[in-house]
Amino acid sequence: MNIEIIRSVEEADKATGLAVVIDVFRAFSVEAYIFANGASKIIPVLNLEEAYLLKRENPDYILIGEREGVKPEGFDFGNSPTEILDINFSGKTIVHTTSNGTKGLMNTTNADTVLTGSFLIVNSIIKYIKQNNFQNVYLISTAPVPEEDSEDIILAFYIRDILKSNNIKLNSCTICGILRRYLMNKSARKLKFTKIATGHNLNDESQTILMNQFKGNIKLSAKLGPTTGIFKDKKFIPRIKPLYFCKEEDIRNYSKLKNFPVNYEPCPCSVMAYRKSVRVLLNKYELNNENIVKSFLKIQPELKNFYKNEKINYCTNCGEPTTKGECKTCQIIKKLRP
Repeated sequence: MNIEIIRSVEEADKATGLAVVIDVFRAFSVEAYIFANGASKIIPVLNLEEAYLLKRENPDYILIGEREGVKPEGFDFGNSPTEILDINFSGKTIVHTTSNGTKGLMNTTNADTVLTGSFLIVNSIIKYIKQNNFQNVYLISTAPVPEEDSEDIILAFYIRDILKSNNIKLNSCTICGILRRYLMNKSARKLKFTKIATGHNLNDESQTILMNQFKGNIKLSAKLGPTTGIFKDKKFIPRIKPLYFCKEEDIRNYSKLKNFPVNYEPCPCSVMAYRKSVRVLLNKYELNNENIVKSFLKIQPELKNFYKNEKINYCTNCGEPTTKGECKTCQIIKKLRP
């Protein structure tokens, strides 16, 4: 099997055989949810004018998309899974247009078979390719900056190495978690933010405490708390957790009362996640999340004091903060890179 990675939507027409057009954030993650919610068809289009024309000719069609991340005027939904989580699309035809993802699809003109790609459906993609024994496979990133190892490229590396049986032992939760934290910190610094507020709650924190204990990662626990981190560094943007002492059930009830557009289901990629096992354990034995967190907070000052002389290092490759010489993001990229 010949596998090639194309880094630009402008070169998508070079793909023959099977092409996987990848847009993790967020076009093809959105399309996975659209079909999961019952849509019969998605029509990808290159420009807004074509989308508006299809809508005029077919008033029942639903317009979903974005330009520069913003929902275009007259569209029914923007390009985000959170907007369509609870929408019933049964039997509906969706017209979808985005800045990069659908452009990549429309440019893939010479491939015999075209698949869309995101982490949500990566296992199905790999299974389909293996079952059909394609000789030529092209993995096309639609990221706006071709030179960067974006989330699209990381997914392309992952698919390629699984197909080539390169003994890659990384699950999607590991890749997602590490890259998400890396991109959040880097982007927040670029935007000159002083804090990153996350939605972690009491249940999340009790699970993390137990996970670190079971794995012997006491140093990681020292970084936990309503405000994370042990010390300050110019390259690390502190995270705060406004919902730290709130129970997940209470947050769920409040958000429903206020009609917030929230997906209450777990990530479909988390089936094999270690956190899920810990969550099940807590629920099975009806362990009190509040007691776990309160007990932990009593010893946390001692943990922080013990590690207070530790220093943040900078990755030898990308310069981002890390506890070691090479950050985990660069380690993943190196493992997946040819």
